[in-house]
Amino acid sequence: MLKLFCCFILSAIALFADVTGKWTGTGKADTSDGDAQVMTVNLDLKQTGNEVTGTVSTGESSDRFSAKGTLDGDVLTMKV
Repeated sequence: MLKLFCCFILSAIALFADVTGKWTGTGKADTSDGDAQVMTVNLDLKQTGNEVTGTVSTGESSDRFSAKGTLDGDVLTMKV
């Protein structure tokens, strides 16, 4: 099973009070044989207060995953 670990550095978050919208970044997936695969990751987010929800997908797949997290200052933490 492919474990997806996404790490986003969104320096623009500090400039905005709301992260609602579509974001694109780079993610890394660890495969079952221990290799790391780099891929494009797409986020479609909606922020209410400091709570953030949305969907996550990769450029290689049409699969969509639910995401939920929080924005604390300039740090966005998401659980996919």
